Parts: sequence; structure tokens; C-alpha cells
Amino acid sequence: MSGPCITACRTATLDTIAPAGLVAALQQQQREKSHTPFAQVESDKYQPSVLTMALVGRSLQTKSARCSESRRAVPAPSHAARRLASRPAPACIEGMIALQRVQRLQPLRAAAVEEIDVYTSVDKMSVHDAGVKLDKPRVVVLGSGWASASFFKALPKDIKQRYEVVMVSPRNYFLYTPLLPAVAVGTMEERSIVEPVRNLVQGKGDYYEAVCKTIDPVKKELVACFPKDAGLDEACFKIKYDMLIVGVGSVNNTFGIKGVQEYCQFFKSIEDANNLRRRISECFERAALPYTMEEERKKLLSFVICGGGPTGVEVAAEIHDMIFDDLKEHYPGLMKDVKIRVIELMDYVLSTYDRKIGEFTAQQFERAGIELVLNTRVASVRDGYVTVVKKGGEEYEIPFGSCVWATGIAMNPLVKELQQYFPKEQTHFRSLLTDDHMRVKGSDGSIWAFGDASTIDQPR
Repeated sequence: MSGPCITACRTATLDTIAPAGLVAALQQQQREKSHTPFAQVESDKYQPSVLTMALVGRSLQTKSARCSESRRAVPAPSHAARRLASRPAPACIEGMIALQRVQRLQPLRAAAVEEIDVYTSVDKMSVHDAGVKLDKPRVVVLGSGWASASFFKALPKDIKQRYEVVMVSPRNYFLYTPLLPAVAVGTMEERSIVEPVRNLVQGKGDYYEAVCKTIDPVKKELVACFPKDAGLDEACFKIKYDMLIVGVGSVNNTFGIKGVQEYCQFFKSIEDANNLRRRISECFERAALPYTMEEERKKLLSFVICGGGPTGVEVAAEIHDMIFDDLKEHYPGLMKDVKIRVIELMDYVLSTYDRKIGEFTAQQFERAGIELVLNTRVASVRDGYVTVVKKGGEEYEIPFGSCVWATGIAMNPLVKELQQYFPKEQTHFRSLLTDDHMRVKGSDGSIWAFGDASTIDQPR
């Protein structure tokens, strides 16, 4: 900044730009220590309104414009001006600092990482008070599943004195997934297997209900957006981090089979469990209507589970118990047409466990009337029918009223995008490769990963 501009700015003070109360508040914020935790920011400090900030911002912009005009008008500063320039200019500098602070506080719409529009940027400022600068590392945790929940529970109670911890996840609750099949059939209430995320982070950090769209490990920043399916407008923001922990889990694996996404029901969330319960009820009500054709009734009461793993076996067993223990009294005439089938590629179910466990499960299913379709793969799915192919090449269709897809997991798209930054180190087909300390290989120790999103690289 040139000498005449400094001279002009020195003749004015902040008292001529903003009200005395706001000036005192801005100066007080500038004197705050950088290590002050945001939890200690009290509500009795001056909090300017949106209108006040807008007025101050306009005044500061005018003063800054005058400085610029003065700088352009005098291209060569004099010796006296240069001497003045070497001295501090609190009024002008404080004015510009206050202008930058006001601009950060105001909502923005600007291009972010990979052309995602953001309305604000959470940089090295506190998430509670953008006027308090933090001198603590920021740890951003993506996801609210098993790994992330366990991580927050293990954090010490005084973690906020050393780190600023932020959880970003589109699901604001932790889900106890082993009991999800019981919720689908009404054996348990959904509130019994969920825990609000804010209970986990309370006193230890902050939580944003948002889905991470993209990560830039070079700039150490990410863009997250409010979920589109939440019923409100999508709102994106950019947040910087010092340490990033990726715990986004995995997604359903459709293996690229045609029709799975459109006609099958997944089983990974509370919404999936509720949808399955509703679907079963609708199938029975539709089948109970008068003059329903026998072929259509058998189709409606045919329940197919694709996948003979732990999830598929548990879902099949819960559906059987619900129908023959609870619904039998309400639909006694429909029980003869109910059919439950489990399709499995291997020659026994629960193939990830000992074979004896799979054989025992098969005996129990045979006694209960659940049909196991083994050595069979799904070729395609269309509305009301799943096409399967036996190991010998025989192909036929199985009708269904409801088809549950529980064949396994696939790589999360965010993980796949992050792998592209480290092509030499990240070669796993489903997860991020980490070392023994769960540090993502190639990230220079700034990114960690756990849960289904990661796997420890085992040296050969």
C-alpha cells in the first residue's frame, strides 16, 4: 500500500466508520487469544445483526475504495510518505481486517472444488464463531457408522482443548445394523437400535448433517452438501482440515446386473427396513382382495432374497417368523401360497463361515419351509420376476412380490475418487489401502481411514 493511502487512512479511525459498540466488539475480537476454545465464547459478547454487518461492510468497502483511488492518484510517494508507510496504520488495517471478517460471516455463492457451488467456507475459523481464530488442528471425520461412532466414544473428554473435531455425515444417527431385520418385521422398534449422533459428539466436537461430495488432499479441503433426500434445498459448504478420517463405509453391490436398482429392495438402512415391512403388508393386502387370480396371488406372496450371507439368512428367517407367527391369524387363507426363497451362488449358505454352520442353517430352513436356491446366479431382474441361471446353464424365472438384494458391498464412490489422487499406492478394488496405523498410503500422513472404507495393506 502506497504512502498517501496510508496517510489518508491514518486520518480516519474506526469510530468514523462504524458505531462505537461494534468498533469495541471488533477490536475486542482482534485481541482474543488464538488458543481460546470456541466452547468458551460467551453469548454476552457483542453479536452484530445481519443489517449491522451489511452496513459496516458497505462503509468499509467505501473506505477501501478511497484508499485505492488515492493510491492510483499518486503513483510516486514522497520521502515523507515512505516514512509514514513504515509506521503501523491501525485504522486502515483494522478496517480491512474487519471487512474480511464481515465477508466471511455473510453467506456466499461461489465456485468450489470441482465446480460445486458453496454458500460458505469454513476455513481455520471456529464453526461456532467465525470471529474466533483457532490455533488448534482441525480433525474432520466422515461418516457416522461403527468405526466413526467408536472413534468418538474413545476420545477423551478434554479433546476440545487440543483439537477441533468435526463429524460430517448425511445420517444423523448411529445404526445398530445386526438388529435391522428385527425392525423390518416389527419385532423391535427402530428407536431401540439407533442413537443420535449429537449424543456421541456432545462435549467433544461438532456435527454437520451433510454428505461429502469431493476431497482435495492437496489443498486439504472438502466440499459437503446437505442431503438432497432430506426434503430441503441442497446447501453446500467447503471446510478445511488438518487431519481427515474417512469412515464413509461402502455401498450396495449390484454387480452391474440389469434391473436390480429399479426392482429390488436393498437392506442397509432404517428406510430400507421400513420399506420392506410396508411392501410385505401391501403384498398381503393386495393378495387378500376378492377375485384375485391364483397366479397373481402366488406371485404377490413370493418373497425372494438374493444373497445367502448373514444379512440374507437373517432377513429370510425374520420374514418367515413374521408371516407364520403374526400374519397367520389375519390371513389364514393365504398361508398355503406363501413362498420364501434364498438365492445363493455357492453350494451352501453363510459361505464366509465354517461349512458346518451353513449345513445346520440349511436343515433349519428346510424344516421351516424356506427354499434354498443354491449354485445359482442372478442374471437379470424385471418387474415381478428375477431371472436366474443354474450352475449347469439352466435359466428360468422366479416370480416375486418383494425381492431383497443382500449380495454384498462395493466401493464407496468417494473412496474411488480419493484413490485417483494416489494411483501408485491405492490399487485395491474396494477399499483404501492403509498402513498398520490406518494412515492412507500416499497421503503423507494427513488422511486416515477405517471401517469398510479401508483395508490394511498386508505385505506379501
